[in-house]
Amino acid sequence: MVYLINAQECFSEIDIARKRNILFTAMTRSKAWLRVIGYGEKMKKLEIEFRKIKQHYFALSFTYPNKAEREKMNLINKDMKKILFMRIF
Repeated sequence: MVYLINAQECFSEIDIARKRNILFTAMTRSKAWLRVIGYGEKMKKLEIEFRKIKQHYFALSFTYPNKAEREKMNLINKDMKKILFMRIF
């Protein structure tokens, strides 16, 4: 049994790619049972994602970003880190 706690964090604005990777890794490591635990509006979004996956017979699909999209994503991430750093200090 794998327990995934605070799953709503995969919708956090901070370090989202890493958090969604953790979610995916935990889900794929379970041999039989998985409990996903979270709370709030972000968790409701995750529940909607889970329902969509179930409707598609648990097949995951995603569009891999092209080079220009990845560069834009990296730029946005760098900007967010600067803002967070400024807020902390």
